[in-house]
Amino acid sequence: MSRGRIVIFVVAAVALILGAITSFVLMNGDKFKTFAVESVNDKLSTKLSVSEVGLSVWAEFPMVTVDLRDVVLMGSVSHASAKADTLIRAKNLGVALSLWDILFGEPKIDAIVLEGAKVRVRELKNGTWNTSILASETASETGGTESSSTMSISKITLRDVSTVIIKRSGESYHGVISHGVFQDGDINVSFSQFREEDGESLNKIHPLGGYADASFTTDENHNVTLSIDDAVINDVHFTGSSSFNINWDYDNIDEGDNTWEVNVSAKQVGVKMIRSIFISDEYFKGWDYDGSADLAIQITQKKAHVVWSISEDNFSIAPELTGLNVRKSGGITARGNLDYFFENSVVALSVEALNLNSNGLRLSTSISCANIQKKPLYFNGEVIIDASSSYSSWLPAFQNGVIKIMPNSGELVLTGGLQVSPSGEISHIETTFYSEKLDGDLDAAPYSIRNLAGSYKRDNLKINRLQFDWSGNKGELDASINSIRKTIKGGGLNGSIQIRCESVVLGSVLSVWNNEGDDDESRDLAEKAVLLPNGSDLDLQLSADRMFWDELALKAFNTSLKVSSSRLQIINLKAEGLQGTARVEGSLRPGGPGWVLGLFGSLDDISLPDLFLTFNNFGQSSLRSEHLSGAGSAAGTIHLGWDLSGNFIPDAFTTNLEVSIDNGRLKGVEVFDDVADYLKAHRLIAPLVDPEDLRKRLSDIEFNHLVSPISIASSKTTIPNLNIHSSAMDVSVEGVHSFNGDIDYTLGFALRDLRDLREVEFGSIEDDGLGNMFFLAMDGTLENPEYGYDREAHKSHRRKGLNEEAQRIKDAIQSSGNSGNSKDTKKEKSAKKKKTKSLDELDDEDF
Repeated sequence: MSRGRIVIFVVAAVALILGAITSFVLMNGDKFKTFAVESVNDKLSTKLSVSEVGLSVWAEFPMVTVDLRDVVLMGSVSHASAKADTLIRAKNLGVALSLWDILFGEPKIDAIVLEGAKVRVRELKNGTWNTSILASETASETGGTESSSTMSISKITLRDVSTVIIKRSGESYHGVISHGVFQDGDINVSFSQFREEDGESLNKIHPLGGYADASFTTDENHNVTLSIDDAVINDVHFTGSSSFNINWDYDNIDEGDNTWEVNVSAKQVGVKMIRSIFISDEYFKGWDYDGSADLAIQITQKKAHVVWSISEDNFSIAPELTGLNVRKSGGITARGNLDYFFENSVVALSVEALNLNSNGLRLSTSISCANIQKKPLYFNGEVIIDASSSYSSWLPAFQNGVIKIMPNSGELVLTGGLQVSPSGEISHIETTFYSEKLDGDLDAAPYSIRNLAGSYKRDNLKINRLQFDWSGNKGELDASINSIRKTIKGGGLNGSIQIRCESVVLGSVLSVWNNEGDDDESRDLAEKAVLLPNGSDLDLQLSADRMFWDELALKAFNTSLKVSSSRLQIINLKAEGLQGTARVEGSLRPGGPGWVLGLFGSLDDISLPDLFLTFNNFGQSSLRSEHLSGAGSAAGTIHLGWDLSGNFIPDAFTTNLEVSIDNGRLKGVEVFDDVADYLKAHRLIAPLVDPEDLRKRLSDIEFNHLVSPISIASSKTTIPNLNIHSSAMDVSVEGVHSFNGDIDYTLGFALRDLRDLREVEFGSIEDDGLGNMFFLAMDGTLENPEYGYDREAHKSHRRKGLNEEAQRIKDAIQSSGNSGNSKDTKKEKSAKKKKTKSLDELDDEDF
């Protein structure tokens, strides 16, 4: 037999067999249709309605398919009287029978094909679902169970099945299974358009679509374990597993009996993959990340639990998210957990470790939050700040003046935690901080901070130690500041600061104050006198081993200051300097055109030569440090004033001092030579005076003790009456010295001193107070004094002496006669009239 005939014979035989099978199936079609419908109904506890039943031999070959068209299957109900709703509405439900069983045994349903269907799964009021549609097995008369052998499904095929899942809360989930095959423990399914409506879980992401290849197994209790070999959802690849523990006894079902768990994992999920899931880019604006994330997701009835980690890679954040001036970039790695609770849509976050390194900022922290929508985020970790990096890269914008004085070298370490509310408010900050070394520049001079240590807790800032060294200012600082958040928001500054210095250079400190407004064309005038914000109460303790203010050097300086919003109180300031001591108290307060500083206290045993040398002879040359010896003391009050912009106001400078000098000496004072020259030049007094003898005696004057009041007001210094009892002669001085250098002094000399007749052969002549005096006017300026005879001062002196003598006689008479009360006699102190600067016009009363 030729090959061609063999092929023809085989084809004819096959056609004959297939024709016979088809004929057999068609001839018994009604039987198979009835079998299929009855078998399905026997397995259902709810109503199934079919409009038409068809038969197909080749659609699912080698199985014969009974097609149930326009199928409506009702769902289960929560109780007997409840009205059932539709669970499945399908164009075609194919019930496939094994061809082998049809030909050689009893027919059995081996597969089901569902096409063009709409499945509506709904949670019932009692917490069950309307999917409890299978009839329970019934007991046989022999005591066993009657198990039908008409159905042994090994394959389920789904095509174009639209699914809706509705929860009691109103949330609903929609999706379409384009194609799905469940056979012999293997699952292959493609789906699209899975989304959520009227809920908050998935409403911000694109409808889910993709495919999954999985396998499942069941145990003797019909519990199902599912393994996901490969899955793609919106371009994200997953693998995983799941298990379902189900109570198949629907008559005795309890909600807690059914448990299930799904575990999936995804590796190397990039930002682009995640971005493809979300509808809006709002979550991705302003930041980027070059790495990927690994995800492990566990889903149960109660929650979805996500374990995640992101690999170390580069990131960047735009200024609109951070408030910084520049885009933030660097490296990041993190791992943590996220939980989503289905019942109340709560999202909980836990970041076990977040490590970030960016532009001088190194962060290592953990984060936790029980409910992202309503509860605060808790941060706990460590931040290391590199001061050499640009501050604008990790801190909000500062003024240029602030940036310039910030440290530019060293590291600051902060350890602690804080809370961030859902609205973004930061609170409950608790941290400790330390730095071994910080360096920077202030007012063009380098500074260093060493061994900084402190803490911030319960809104209180404490600096336990801070060692500083800048421009000769060297020491350490401790501080405790309360209510920092209130202060930052413009509230009062409250607390205490202790500064202990080895040395203080006030010139450099004042230079910073004066240069504060250099970045502006001019410093704005303050509207009112304010030191600190309202409600401030700051205690400041300042001590210094040495303090320098230009040429003035002090030691053992110690004071307490109390500062409020508009008042600075100086409490018990003590210092040593110029070989003496100072004790001062006072206050700075608003007054006059701006500020008034009021001081009261004393200076004791100040070296006069050192005083004049230190202050450069107070800007004059007539009386210099080399002329002086002795120690001076002063007690009284001083008031100084400034306007609101900090400018000194000379007219506001007033003093009332009691000045004393001990062991004083004036040597080589050129002014006294001018006095001798003046007397020598005016011959009318020459018979009474030996100018050269006077010059010699005035060249070196010593006196033991001198006391005089001195007052300053209206830019003028006034000496009301100073009597000098010296080794050379007795001299009286009174007058006024203005700040612009003008002088108006009167010098009084006893004529007997001018004639050198104090010592005679009978001994020292005592002055009875009525002796003739010679008064010399000293006007002009200190640099160019003008001398002249002061006749009015001479008359005033004689009148004063006579009045005082008359009063003494009157008091003596009244006292001896016991005449009772006496009235006080007013002492006259005539004002100086116009001075006579010539001795050519003699008055009989002059001498």
